[in-house]
Amino acid sequence: RIKHSYLKEKLNITNKKTILYVSNLLASDKGLDQFIELSKAIDDNYVIILIGKLISNLSLPNNIIHINRTDKIDTLIEFYNIADVFLNLTTHDNFPTVNLEAQSCGIPVICTNIGGCSETLANKYSILLKNNNIETIIDAIYSCEKNEHISVYLHNYAEKFFNNNSNFNQLVNLIKNECKAIKL
Repeated sequence: RIKHSYLKEKLNITNKKTILYVSNLLASDKGLDQFIELSKAIDDNYVIILIGKLISNLSLPNNIIHINRTDKIDTLIEFYNIADVFLNLTTHDNFPTVNLEAQSCGIPVICTNIGGCSETLANKYSILLKNNNIETIIDAIYSCEKNEHISVYLHNYAEKFFNNNSNFNQLVNLIKNECKAIKL
């Protein structure tokens, strides 16, 4: 995991810890109101980066940086790589792949206990919120002390359990074995 300090310099956040979220922020169930509330309660050492579509005339607090949606995977990876924690405050999601993306970049994920969110989290170093109140969220953020060991663990976890190629091959082998067992 490479820290892209030039991006932090460009955003003027070199001395800040970063909380990242990537989503269509136009959707009411993605937690934008909570991010705004969090920005008012979080320590001054933190900045929140939100990537995704947003109402254009919405005024955000100074410690929230909004980046419009990007289709460039390299740009997205740069943002994942400067994040200290990925915070997913969705109130509706079946299987949030953004959690997997964050973990594959070695970032601890804090996520609501909604839909398939729990199935996307590494058992260690990522946190499933018991409730969505701001105090609980802040406590979870402060407890996510990221280091190189955590980054490597999370990347390896995502690679092992959510790699398309290996999971596809496992599925094919499972189907073949089942077909043999029932002699199809």
